[in-house]
Amino acid sequence: MRTFPTGDGPHEVAVSPDGRTAVVTNYGNQAPGNSLTVLDLAGKAAPRTVTLGDYRRPHGIVWLRDGRRVLVTSELGKALL
Repeated sequence: MRTFPTGDGPHEVAVSPDGRTAVVTNYGNQAPGNSLTVLDLAGKAAPRTVTLGDYRRPHGIVWLRDGRRVLVTSELGKALL
């Protein structure tokens, strides 16, 4: 078993179609989260953080068919990113 670091309040995870990458929504705890953690499942690259700015409480995530991008909702922002 392997563990990966994420941001506060990891909520959901989506694995890329090729199985190489995962993206975690960092929902937050007491304070609303506003980031995604991008994980290299092969372990060759360090985790990256994508900040969503004013879009808080990322929730619901899905990979697009191109395998390069994800769609994520912002619960507090009531937006699709």
